[in-house]
Amino acid sequence: MLKVCNRDYFIAAISLYAGSLTFSFIRTAFNSLNAEAKFLLLSDATIRVTIPTKMSWKAGQHVFLKFYASGGHWYTFHPFTICSLPSSGEMVFYIRPYKGITGVLKNMIENKFGTMPMSIDGPYGNRDVSSTLARHDKVMLIAGGSGTGFLFPIIETLLLDEFNCPDVHVVIAVRDSDSASWIIGTLERVIRSKNIAGRVKIHIQITDERSTPRASSLEASSSSGDNDVEKTGTNTTIPVPSSQIGITVVQGKGRPDLKKLIRAVTRDATKWISVGITAGGPSSMMLDVRNGCAEAQSRILKGNGGAREVWLHTEAFSW
Repeated sequence: MLKVCNRDYFIAAISLYAGSLTFSFIRTAFNSLNAEAKFLLLSDATIRVTIPTKMSWKAGQHVFLKFYASGGHWYTFHPFTICSLPSSGEMVFYIRPYKGITGVLKNMIENKFGTMPMSIDGPYGNRDVSSTLARHDKVMLIAGGSGTGFLFPIIETLLLDEFNCPDVHVVIAVRDSDSASWIIGTLERVIRSKNIAGRVKIHIQITDERSTPRASSLEASSSSGDNDVEKTGTNTTIPVPSSQIGITVVQGKGRPDLKKLIRAVTRDATKWISVGITAGGPSSMMLDVRNGCAEAQSRILKGNGGAREVWLHTEAFSW
């Protein structure tokens, strides 16, 4: 009979840990060769970070970033979700500044800081979010606040020829019109070259009723031409010509009724239709999404009509 002492377990554990640590160190060193971040402060104070790279990743994954010129934070890694695809040749991040490292970055950008050397550890996280969504007949994407950037690479992936997702509903909640402005512009760039006529419906809700939508800002984000952007009212449909889509912007009504929206998408489907839902945003918003999906699943189990299946994936973005 083979006798194994506690020391053998300890040695095995240390060997496995040392091996994984060594692999992570080598990968981080390789990914960080000549890695340099460029910064841009958007109209609502969101920080856009761009890193040229040849790394590979999937939509929905995240990395840990270390910013070397960030004062007392230079030695720590911080997690950020990647908001682009490798085909773009760069990693893009949209960061909402608060305290800590994000506040330091904002102050540096305001002081005309241009670029910064850095380390990249990753990618980590679920690689199959987009491919799993694409297997469903209807897709619903929900985001709020800093979780909005999480949707950009997922939308772009779903519209690739290999997936060709036929029915995509996007719901985004933002606090003010400045946020809506750059999000509309980014969405237009993300799907510019895709054949998506009639396949994508985008609903953007500005939650703060004190934030008056600036027609000129929204119009600029939607390109130019014969657009007649409605300048008054709380419900404005803004066409994006080069993308052949309509973006509906609703202002000043608080967060959208997610349970109602999920109910509409899942109940309108026939019993042969499956619905995939992915959401990213504050914890309270994700709770509403989960409750809405639980209600839909309960309706399916009771045989009360609607979709035959509802699949859910959530990512919490909160501080």
